[in-house]
Amino acid sequence: MINKIFNKYEEITYDSLKNICSKVGAHVFPKVRIADVISLNNSGVSQNDFSYGLRAHFDFTITDRNYKALFSVEFDGPLHTTSTKQQLRDQIKNRICEHFGYGLLRIYSNYISKKFRGMDLLS
Repeated sequence: MINKIFNKYEEITYDSLKNICSKVGAHVFPKVRIADVISLNNSGVSQNDFSYGLRAHFDFTITDRNYKALFSVEFDGPLHTTSTKQQLRDQIKNRICEHFGYGLLRIYSNYISKKFRGMDLLS
């Protein structure tokens, strides 16, 4: 059986990001490995963080016109608040991004479902 790449909220987030990016000449890529965005070799991160960065991905990575990563977006569903294991993974990802000064936007379903003056918060 072939799995879907996105859950419902990830699909909505991707469509919203794609729409926003197309207006400014940027690009959005789903499920990009951390090590493909950030050069972890000889970076001074711990062995644990290095290993995690080789295995884990960002939900969405936004690039400029020349495909240079600008920042990444993580969609945090309910598991991110209830699972200790997931919270530890989130901390590692946050720590890697902080180490490199790389922007990471964490969003929840209210960022895409709530509207203010006709716009969702993600837009």
